[in-house]
Amino acid sequence: MIQRDIQTLAQTEKVILAAQLRAAVWKMATLAFAGFTALVGLLMANGATYCALYSNFGPAATLAIVAAFDFLLAAALAFSGVLASRGPPEFALQQRQSALDSLRSQYEDGKNRAASIIRKPFDLAARRTASLMLRALIRNRKSKSAAAD
Repeated sequence: MIQRDIQTLAQTEKVILAAQLRAAVWKMATLAFAGFTALVGLLMANGATYCALYSNFGPAATLAIVAAFDFLLAAALAFSGVLASRGPPEFALQQRQSALDSLRSQYEDGKNRAASIIRKPFDLAARRTASLMLRALIRNRKSKSAAAD
């Protein structure tokens, strides 16, 4: 029973860790790809925006507008990467909790049994001895009554 609970706990932990690892890898890959795509697109957009706005706003204002757009785009990409997280499957979390609860109850039962045996070792020995003595007396009486007949 305890072995089954420990095996269930180990299996559910593997499922949970695998799901968390997949989520972490997915998040890292998504953020890396988004970062690379944003860098390439940003370089192209910066050049085009600078050329389009240079004649209307001048060089300093044009660079400030392009930089503000770059920061907004980077923040949106980072926020979308954070939102794309996936957690472990719900059934694995429930199985893990069930196995942990079962192990805790079995531990408590074993602890209580051990405590009762440790507290009353002579009571247990006295019961066994009394039982053996009663059996011996009954056998002795049966053998005497059978011999008398």
